[in-house]
Amino acid sequence: MKTYNKILLSTCTFGSLRMLIGAISVVYMLSNGLNLSGLAFVKILQMIILFTLNIPISKIIDKYDRKKIYLLSIICACINLFILYYASFVHQNYIFYLAEIFNAFALLFYGNLYNAYLLDEYFKTEKKKDFHNILGKYNKFLYFGIAIFAGFGALLYFYIKEYLFLLASLCLFLLFIYSLIFLPKQINKKVFKKVNSKRTKVALRKILKNPILILSLILISAFYQIFIQYWQVLASAITYIKAHSYLFGLIFIISLLAQSLAGKIVQNITKIKAVLYAIFFLFFSLALSIFALSKNNIFLFLLSIAFIFFCLRLLMIYFSANAHKNITHHIRARFDGYINTSTTGLSAIFLLILSFALNKQNLSLIPFAGLALACLVFSLLIFKKKYRKY
Repeated sequence: MKTYNKILLSTCTFGSLRMLIGAISVVYMLSNGLNLSGLAFVKILQMIILFTLNIPISKIIDKYDRKKIYLLSIICACINLFILYYASFVHQNYIFYLAEIFNAFALLFYGNLYNAYLLDEYFKTEKKKDFHNILGKYNKFLYFGIAIFAGFGALLYFYIKEYLFLLASLCLFLLFIYSLIFLPKQINKKVFKKVNSKRTKVALRKILKNPILILSLILISAFYQIFIQYWQVLASAITYIKAHSYLFGLIFIISLLAQSLAGKIVQNITKIKAVLYAIFFLFFSLALSIFALSKNNIFLFLLSIAFIFFCLRLLMIYFSANAHKNITHHIRARFDGYINTSTTGLSAIFLLILSFALNKQNLSLIPFAGLALACLVFSLLIFKKKYRKY
């Protein structure tokens, strides 16, 4: 097996195993002493850690062996799940904050690392930068794996309860052993040596020659972060879904499979024309969701949700892959750090605005905001001829 495929296998397994408890984690925390306000503070703690440490952590990732950083992310996730298992015996709120700290660091290390680790190993082996191919493959397997594990975990939880968290933690430890033995090191002195400020500025200027691409990536990623927070709120506005709560799990799995399909499709997309079609399709999907909400139609709503997640994931993969073509290896993780920080900050601002603007009567504001964003990104790409090479 090629070395980058070993990384792909390990990282996809890591993402899938973490989501073994994804469908029931909130229910579990609430049933073990955490109230709704406490849950909100747990999420705020995660956001603060991610926002403040994204860039410093990404600089560390660019300077040291990325394999070791990845192994550290697995250990942090493993500890997070074990603490959540232990929380069932303690019933104290502080235990969830402690668990979230380890979860946040797992996300920090992994979120800023996987592109750099996978893409640099791919380029080292294949000597080409068709990054849409390898990132498409990664997302295809990742979201298919998450769909399977999340569904299986939700069913298993009814039988083994808190031991599901212990099982997930043990599986991650086994993944740590596999990764420690089989994954390649990525500690080339030429790649990881400390770069001077002049070289970094040159690299950053090269990146900033493509502001439309980067801005589009940030805007689409920010809306994705907002949509994954609010799709359940939108779904609850459909009477039939609200009356049959199991449908939330079904929608979740559908959204994951749609994103897996997006990874498969984007492997064969090389021209900006296809991306423009995807943005237009996103516009149509958002409009369909507004119509479905107004008519209280479950079938149209399910269709729109699947299409929205498909389009958002496809666009995010494409923009990220093409942005990384213009990045040198010594700042690859740092670039993702800046993107992640910008996305988190913008998402927080939008979520704050929405928290004041939303109520049960104007839930359509969310897809309307998506429509405006789709129009903006489409206009940026279509009216700037010099960026059509993407």
